[in-house]
Amino acid sequence: MPDQNGPAETPGFFRLSHAGTRILCIGGAAQDRTLQLGVPLELHTSNIAAGRTSWGGVARNVAEGLARLGQGVDLVSLTGDDPSGSEMRARLAEAGVGLRFLGAEPGAATASYTAVLNPDGEMAVAFAEMGVLDCMTPDRLPPEPGDTALLFADCNLPAESLRALMARRLAGGAPLAVDVVSVAKSGRLPVDLSGISLLFANAQEAGALLGTAMPTTPGEALDAAAALCARGAGAAAIFLGAGGVAAAGPDGAFHVPPVPAEMRDATGAGDATITATLWRLAAGAPLRDALSCGARAGALTIERDGAVAGLDPALLLS
Repeated sequence: MPDQNGPAETPGFFRLSHAGTRILCIGGAAQDRTLQLGVPLELHTSNIAAGRTSWGGVARNVAEGLARLGQGVDLVSLTGDDPSGSEMRARLAEAGVGLRFLGAEPGAATASYTAVLNPDGEMAVAFAEMGVLDCMTPDRLPPEPGDTALLFADCNLPAESLRALMARRLAGGAPLAVDVVSVAKSGRLPVDLSGISLLFANAQEAGALLGTAMPTTPGEALDAAAALCARGAGAAAIFLGAGGVAAAGPDGAFHVPPVPAEMRDATGAGDATITATLWRLAAGAPLRDALSCGARAGALTIERDGAVAGLDPALLLS
């Protein structure tokens, strides 16, 4: 297990600009469909399910969640020029998300994500149709506005765009947090993680990034988080579901215990954890305190339907 007394400073970690007040969320914006199974998934046959539709995409979820927490935020993404894209814009505007960097790609369909949930609410399988996001090449990324406190990006972005954002940070740009999103998209990150101030991953994604077995205990996850920092990340947080969060950063490695919750729908729990963590970091909270708030947000979310459910300052700070 890593030493609990880490270095006082780690290059690339969050040092917020006092002039910056807004967070830029860069990446996925999609229409979500959730199918809830009555019995465990059976392959090669029809499965009876109850469905509902909502809005998703990691960057979009985090942007809406931050806006609902009262944080100034802009979404940098692309929709299709279709009714789904128009409906998404209306929802985001209603929530208070800045849309100055949200484009519509001619002839493209808005991204979609379909999750199939087992009866206990855990994901059985999911399908992502995100082709429009491949158009978010480095030349489509806006210049960093002067009012930016920090950036958040997800790995729905092309690899070259992620590298461009990391290079901006190394050149003196705002702190950059990144969510790996999935094992399949972990390969979009380079081996050298320098330029990422805070990396979010689940256990499977952490194992994929490191080329090792998936960590299954808090101790193994602490080692994995420290290894990601050794690869250049300023800090790393590994989500263990019911096992809490293992993190490493400037103040060493630590474990945030899980918050008890009754499972209803796991969709968006990780996004809610990220949202509340960034919200508290932007307010100047230490990483441990920010992740503890994130754990509460994740617990509140799995007890409710919807990816931004439970993001209420009164609940998170009580």
